[in-house]
Amino acid sequence: DAPPTPSDLNYESRLRATYNAAQGMQGPLDGRWVLRANGVDAYYLQLVDKGQGALEGAWRDPRRAGAVDASGFIDEIQTVGGRLTLKFKPRRNSAETVEATLEAGASGQWSGNITDRGDRRSATLSRN
Repeated sequence: DAPPTPSDLNYESRLRATYNAAQGMQGPLDGRWVLRANGVDAYYLQLVDKGQGALEGAWRDPRRAGAVDASGFIDEIQTVGGRLTLKFKPRRNSAETVEATLEAGASGQWSGNITDRGDRRSATLSRN
């Protein structure tokens, strides 16, 4: 291959600048996370944080790999100060609700509690 031309380098530079600008618009919670209960992976989360306060997300239960209802959307995500609350139903058409209440830590990890199928346990949320 021949070395890149000035036109190639200019195009690549513009692509990188556009990518970096888009990344700069994302909020701090944007991306992939793992929610652990008592140190065990309970849910994998994909959060969308556009940096404007409103958060959206989806969850997946790694303990039920392959199950049709082992994933879904997070019904409610709230951040107030350094507290994050997540609520979702772990099975479609079920009254059961998973609720996690977490506090921001200095290292970027969140810690608190999760109530899952009636059991309340300690929980952490960290980047995946």
